[in-house]
Amino acid sequence: MPTFIQSLRHRFFLGGFLGNVLVLVGGTAFSQGLLFLASPLITRLYKPDDFGAWALIKSLGLIFAVVASWRYELSIVLPEKDKDAANLFAGSVLIATAMSGLLLFVVSFFGTQVAYLLSTEEILPWLWVIPLTLLLTGIYQSSNYWSTRKKHFKRLAISRITQSIVIVGIQLSLPFIIGASSSGLILGAVFGQIAATGALAIQIWIEDSSFLLKSWSWKSIKDGIYNNINFPLYVTPYSFITNLEAQIILLLLGTFTTTKILGLYSFAHIIVMMPISLIASALNQVFFPKAAQQLESGELGKFINQLLIALVLVTTPLFAFFIFNTEWLFTTIFGRNWTEASTYGLWLGLTTFMMLYTSWIDRIYDVLGKQRILLSMEIIYDIISISCFVITLIWSHNPIFAVALYSIINVVYNYLWLIITFELAHFSKAGIWKSSLFFVAIFIAFLVLHEIAKHILTINFLLINDTILVVLYYTIFAITYYSKTRSKLIP
Repeated sequence: MPTFIQSLRHRFFLGGFLGNVLVLVGGTAFSQGLLFLASPLITRLYKPDDFGAWALIKSLGLIFAVVASWRYELSIVLPEKDKDAANLFAGSVLIATAMSGLLLFVVSFFGTQVAYLLSTEEILPWLWVIPLTLLLTGIYQSSNYWSTRKKHFKRLAISRITQSIVIVGIQLSLPFIIGASSSGLILGAVFGQIAATGALAIQIWIEDSSFLLKSWSWKSIKDGIYNNINFPLYVTPYSFITNLEAQIILLLLGTFTTTKILGLYSFAHIIVMMPISLIASALNQVFFPKAAQQLESGELGKFINQLLIALVLVTTPLFAFFIFNTEWLFTTIFGRNWTEASTYGLWLGLTTFMMLYTSWIDRIYDVLGKQRILLSMEIIYDIISISCFVITLIWSHNPIFAVALYSIINVVYNYLWLIITFELAHFSKAGIWKSSLFFVAIFIAFLVLHEIAKHILTINFLLINDTILVVLYYTIFAITYYSKTRSKLIP
């Protein structure tokens, strides 16, 4: 009979789902933690206007980077044979190279018009980095999913840590060398991507190059591209439209407001996305291959329901803490120049928190082969959300009001999307209802306790009170989980 410790080790660390997630979360946590720890220094070296110029370059690059390989990289984890996956890997990289060349041609002839359209001539010299970013992202994404297939999650963790170290090093040092400007932020991001892609590519070359070179053939690459044609036909438009919606918000703010407001919004978005992307990206990375394996066994629905409930129980207290203390957190940590960003952060917190429960489940449409339904839903949502944002922004001249309305629409859509997805997959919706009830109960409990303390304590003691509440909650949660786990593992 295995001991309790041995059972825990087997359950969590011997190649299981949670073990893989923990490896990725560990690497991503270190990299995101490094970026977050450097943020108070970076926000005191650069102005909101600098972040605004960087946000424009980054959003233009992300519009195309997300579909650099026509989403063929997602298909790498699906074939039964590694040889077929290797040819999909090669095809993805070749497509990204061709797309990068095409974008380089566009920038060469239409770069000035793009800068003029966005009313920001400052970004004109930096438009040349967009084709490079596209190529690097395509190679990285393909290498990412090849490593996922081979369950080499440590590679991904190392590449992300390398990226963060390079970004922080360059963004902190350049202001003392060439002066503080958007150039430091942009160069840091570009060289960070170069470092991440290089670190992952080198590891793959050392460990897998002999197998890959033997497997590659033009015929197999063409067959793989043809057999997975649904990815460019349906998944690529969906990914492009989904990403376009987020980037258009940035571009619209840059066009109809000031670079400073764009900088405040983009920085708030970066900060609230850090903890959410930490969990969501790791879940998405390991969930897709697991979904393909468990769908036929009928266990996938049960697994997703359990995961939804677990996510709510683990993340809701932190969400409540952030919502109740947003202004203090932004002002104290990042400086008074960023106090206004806290309002954007509050509303974006709603959007990104909801994303935690949907961003990784959308891969189920690939497994089910229902990408067209997913694309149709996303198009309808984008039309509604972007139209409401533009009309509100132009009519009210109030970017905060426009962002608030956009966030509310996003939350409502994602909740309905979750219900529709469960219906299409024939999953029980018990997890949705239970997780919703748990969220409301936990949030209201924290809200009541926070409001009571608010009328008694000063702002600093109020923050201490909220911190104690969160720590107390997780202590009780850990003790309860430990007791239940122990009772199951030990007779």
